[in-house]
Amino acid sequence: MIVVKVLWVICLFATSLGFTPLNAQDIEALFDFYHATSGPYWIVSGNLWNFTSRNTTGTNPCLVYNETTQELTEGWYGMGCSAMCDEVPPGDCHVSAIYLERSGLVGSLPSQVVALEHMASFDVASNQISGSIPADLGLSGSLYSLNLMHNELTGSLPEELVCNPSLRTFKVDNNHF
Repeated sequence: MIVVKVLWVICLFATSLGFTPLNAQDIEALFDFYHATSGPYWIVSGNLWNFTSRNTTGTNPCLVYNETTQELTEGWYGMGCSAMCDEVPPGDCHVSAIYLERSGLVGSLPSQVVALEHMASFDVASNQISGSIPADLGLSGSLYSLNLMHNELTGSLPEELVCNPSLRTFKVDNNHF
């Protein structure tokens, strides 16, 4: 009972500061993407993604409360969210965009990236991403812009992706297809 009260107080305090944690499924997919692409070694000019473990209690990549300035500031570098996370119920904030062009990503795209069901734009151009494109990425009805140019991707383009009617921008030039 004490644990429940403590968790309730923590949630109340977090809500009063103006942030709600990102949807758990999105956090899990981001964790896998971060580690599959050598996240700790990314070259970013903002807040590095903050993963120390899969336990992401209190993690909020969309919005950060700065205790020093007492202001809400930018979240993790290269990430956009579906709404201001402080304006939606807990768990209703989702990743809507990832922009990590020229950020030193090295590795492959994990299949778990398809779990970002609300992602509309995914741009990881000009990195060192290798391997194949997960076919299920093409099944997303919310993805309208995909930029994978200037990487080291191989294999064939998934039919699910090429035939996705919601995909308006699809850039895969300068890979090894």
